Amino acid sequence: MMKIDSVKDLVYMTLRAEPATRNSDRALIYSIYKKFGVNAGESFEDVLFNEDLPSFETIRRARQKAQADFPNLRADEAVEAFRAERESEFREFARGV
Repeated sequence: MMKIDSVKDLVYMTLRAEPATRNSDRALIYSIYKKFGVNAGESFEDVLFNEDLPSFETIRRARQKAQADFPNLRADEAVEAFRAERESEFREFARGV
C-alpha cells in the first residue's frame, strides 16, 4: 500500500503534466495506474484488488486537495460547477433530506 504523501505527490505531478486529468477522475486514475504498468487489457478484478496500487478514492481525494491548494490546477469552470452541485446533492443525501 502506498503512503498518502506519495500518492499526493504523484497526483500533483500528473495534474501539472497532463491538464486533461484535471477535469476527469477517470483520466487521472488511468494515467496514474499506467505509471504503475497497468494496461487497459487487465481485468478490473486484478486492478481493484492489487494492494500495490493506490485506491480510486485516495487518488480522487488527493486530486481534490491538490486542486484546493493550487488554483492553477483546478478543472474547467463547468466541471467545477458540476462537482460543487454533486457535492451539495450528496450532502443532502447524507443528511437524509
